Amino acid sequence: MNQLRLRHQPRRQVLTAVHYGWLALGILLLTVYGSLIPFQFQPQPPAVALNTFEERILSANGQGSHSWVVSFLAGAKREARGDWVLSGVLFLILSYLLMAAVCVDRPWLRGLKAALAVWLFCIALSVAVEFVQIYFEPRTVARIDIALAALGALTGVVLWLSGGQRLTQWGRRLWSATGVSGLAARLLPGYLVLLLIVELMPFDLLFSRAELAVKYHEGKIWFVPFHYRPAETSILLAKTLWNMACFFPLGFLKVLVAGRASWAARSWPRVFLMGLGFTTLVEFLQLFVYSRFFDTSDIVTGAVAVLLGWWLGVACQAYWQRDSSGSYSPARDVGQQTAGLGRLAVGSGLLLGWLAVATYFNWQPFDFTATPAHFAGDSEETPAVGLSRMSWVPLVNYYWGSKYQAFEQVRMKMLSFVPLGVLAALCLRRQHGHGAGLLVLGAALVLALGFEIGQCFLPGRGADVTDVLIEGFGAWLGFALTRQIRSVLGSGSATVETPEALASRNGQATNLAATLEAARP
Repeated sequence: MNQLRLRHQPRRQVLTAVHYGWLALGILLLTVYGSLIPFQFQPQPPAVALNTFEERILSANGQGSHSWVVSFLAGAKREARGDWVLSGVLFLILSYLLMAAVCVDRPWLRGLKAALAVWLFCIALSVAVEFVQIYFEPRTVARIDIALAALGALTGVVLWLSGGQRLTQWGRRLWSATGVSGLAARLLPGYLVLLLIVELMPFDLLFSRAELAVKYHEGKIWFVPFHYRPAETSILLAKTLWNMACFFPLGFLKVLVAGRASWAARSWPRVFLMGLGFTTLVEFLQLFVYSRFFDTSDIVTGAVAVLLGWWLGVACQAYWQRDSSGSYSPARDVGQQTAGLGRLAVGSGLLLGWLAVATYFNWQPFDFTATPAHFAGDSEETPAVGLSRMSWVPLVNYYWGSKYQAFEQVRMKMLSFVPLGVLAALCLRRQHGHGAGLLVLGAALVLALGFEIGQCFLPGRGADVTDVLIEGFGAWLGFALTRQIRSVLGSGSATVETPEALASRNGQATNLAATLEAARP
């Protein structure tokens, strides 16, 4: 009875068939929804629609069977390559998730049996979507979309069969990792893969010197550092901050994996050169992606971000080691309370700082007006002023640009609100349960809606409810990830009780035993 037992709450298993099933359903709905935007329905007889489908798909407008391959490789179609690749990637993700929902934690032979059914389902879905698009102008129907969907679906099936179960096990180990070093070791490979995907999107690759020359003459290649000067300073600032945010985790995670003693011994020039080599490699690869800018400034700022991550990682390692030393003194409790108040003050200051930065980027140049004449430059379909300028149908405004531009907008909007969720997870004392996550999500949605309402009165700015949903999700994602990381780090070390607390616990146990003995007949 006097023995002390540490109580650990069992972790729920993640990446089960149910989880994969819900993810697959979400991607399926997104695929159908995105294929019908902007929902301009044009009724026509089924026979006419079928004839149109045969002309555009089966006969390919009189072109040869390999014409779509020629179009993909032709220099005149450089802008479309990224859209085509993203279409294939969407079906790759869908087929992978469908295979995971059916085959996870099951024998490999079951995957072989399900592979053909999943692949044919994705092909049938792509054909159905292309046919329905005939009724929704200005959507275009093309055979290349079906071909890329089939290729993407086949790739997703093969990826699951070759390593899907191992990737699932990696995700589960990441979710249940304990300790700083264990968590960082599992995060680092996933971070590197994600970084390369984000930096090389949308994969509209260049295949010749002539195409590189076109990219150079279009002003997308800058060999001189810090020579690029956009019209608005905020664009340059956002570009620099985003690039540094991408490479900052490299230095931070490397310190946590290798240990403070190893990386603290390294001088800052060695760390800077390591970061310089990696950022140079990434920027060199971007040289052959048509949509991406090659800017040597990103090499320098990325290396500086790696150096900052190294410095913060060493400092955090030292703090965690001091915090888990286990030494006790009467002043320790007071120090912990003071440190808690200090962290709350710092968190509040960071939250206000983030709010100021977010307000600047959402509302600058702050030329609010309700005069209709100031909105004369808007399209004719856009109302003059006020809340009627808000686009209330999600993703409609994103359709009119390229898919790469839509990806960039989603990425920037989501990441701009991730710090809100991170700070909320660090400052809230009670952060467990669904209530805390819903509270953070609700606060983020209200704040994002306020920013969008303000943009209704800013000439040249567009207000979209899609941004509200994306930013709210970004805040919730930052909160959920930070909460999970804190839980993982907290489970990696046992709590050391003070002598007074231990004596008090033993005394209570002894008194309880004596009471039970006296009450026995």
